[in-house]
Amino acid sequence: MSFIKYKHEIKNVKRKNILKHINKRDVKKEDKYRYNNLENFINNNIDENKDYYWQTGYETFGPLLFGYASWLKLQFENKKYNHIYFLSRDGYIMQKAYNIVQPNNSSKYIYASRRSLIVPTIWLYKNLNEILENISFANKVTVEEFLKKMGLEPKKYEDIIKKYNYKLKQIITIEQIRNEKIEFYEEIKKDIYENSKKEYMNLLRYYKSIGFKENVAIIDIGWYGNMQNALEKIRDIEKLNVNIDGYYVGLIPNSEKQQRYSMKGYLFERGREKLFLKMKYFNSLFEMIFLAHHGSVKRYTETADNIELYPYEYDKVETDKNLKKFQDGALQFVKDFSNSKLNKNIKFDENLAMFNLIELGNRPKKEDIEKFGNMEFYDNVFYKLVQTKSIRYYIFHLKDLINDIKSSPWRPAILKSIFKVNLPYLKMLICLEKIKIKGRK
Repeated sequence: MSFIKYKHEIKNVKRKNILKHINKRDVKKEDKYRYNNLENFINNNIDENKDYYWQTGYETFGPLLFGYASWLKLQFENKKYNHIYFLSRDGYIMQKAYNIVQPNNSSKYIYASRRSLIVPTIWLYKNLNEILENISFANKVTVEEFLKKMGLEPKKYEDIIKKYNYKLKQIITIEQIRNEKIEFYEEIKKDIYENSKKEYMNLLRYYKSIGFKENVAIIDIGWYGNMQNALEKIRDIEKLNVNIDGYYVGLIPNSEKQQRYSMKGYLFERGREKLFLKMKYFNSLFEMIFLAHHGSVKRYTETADNIELYPYEYDKVETDKNLKKFQDGALQFVKDFSNSKLNKNIKFDENLAMFNLIELGNRPKKEDIEKFGNMEFYDNVFYKLVQTKSIRYYIFHLKDLINDIKSSPWRPAILKSIFKVNLPYLKMLICLEKIKIKGRK
């Protein structure tokens, strides 16, 4: 069947348009042909009997998974890897998509997390400033969060920090940490380094058991490349025979690790920040949809399994069930599009792959905010993706309005929820950030 005839058949299928996240206002004239074909394909293949989450996954997340898996396949064509590793937990759904696009591959899903890889490297750094250069910290953290980042169990150190007039929930700044003005640090430093060294030895045991050697590719969501940085450091210290290439959904454009190591980002990376600017304001929603349905890796151990997992945080909340449906819909798109003749006849680049998901994230409809906004997101504690007070309240409490928007994990949605009307919220947020940056100079 010719492509022209195939295109003609799609256009003449009489079916009502059930899509919710198509908006071609931002599409360049020369790209509309591709976007129209994607829209028609989804509309003619999506299962109308499925619920909101399944259909939304098919329409928005499916194209991204297909685009990323196809990109990985292309990257690997001219490479000879001894091992291809998808890192938990975000790599779980990525591997499923890759297995559809590239059947009969020999990739492995391995257990890793920022905490399990970074804590074992702490002992390699001479001082707290060196640790900060290699561990991502928010500008403000609680003492409890700081202790966890250092690999310690906070409750065990409650008496020590009390001795220096600190509390576990007390906020400390990155400047205080950098200048070593947290007085309790000297007393706990020995424990930090001893624990790190112990976890380091267990990590080596685990990676030896999975055959981590020669030419390997690691696949993860991103963002700074800290996990690859940790593996590279261990490789250098141990003089291991392993060459590492990292393939990520995205790499923060200003991450310096891209200059040091072999790593690539699909959506964005150094020198390509357009999609990063469009995604950053719904980053928490973006990360959530990649989650595997098991707990994060806490550490590598001396046990037979070699790993200790945190309890799965979404195990008893409605979020887990809805995420599964969303991901099932996305994987069905990958299957359908992989088997489609259209697959071979349109350029499926990162912009096309992200188009519908950007629409969901930056121009959410009322139903999107109701369905996803009520999903519980876990970041040390559970909170809803969209939490607002009434517009009447905010009129008299402007400071609360600003703080709620700044701390929101899904800013375009909270703005739409507050003001109700359709406004260019993404452009507003970008402008506000530019004004803020100029104000600092």
